[in-house]
Amino acid sequence: MQIAGDDQKREWIHSAPDEPVNLQYILKDLWPKLGFLPIDPENPGVALVAEFMLNELILKNSESLEELNLTHLKELFSGEDEEGIEGLEDEMEDMQ
Repeated sequence: MQIAGDDQKREWIHSAPDEPVNLQYILKDLWPKLGFLPIDPENPGVALVAEFMLNELILKNSESLEELNLTHLKELFSGEDEEGIEGLEDEMEDMQ
């Protein structure tokens, strides 16, 4: 996965606020830094699948769109549990 191998992108995830954020933070700040937005016209599928999976992770663990919890996203890319990243990569490969 591109994010897992990119130290700068992982740092952007880890520097995200610990308190809940709103949807605008995800769309206007986090996703553009991670390369999901704007969508690359040369390879739109990979970014869309990755963004969808990470959106699901965030939404599943949040109370509302105004209080999005990024804790699980940070844990996924913490490097402490490499199996989590590999599992996400395997799921993405299965979807392609």
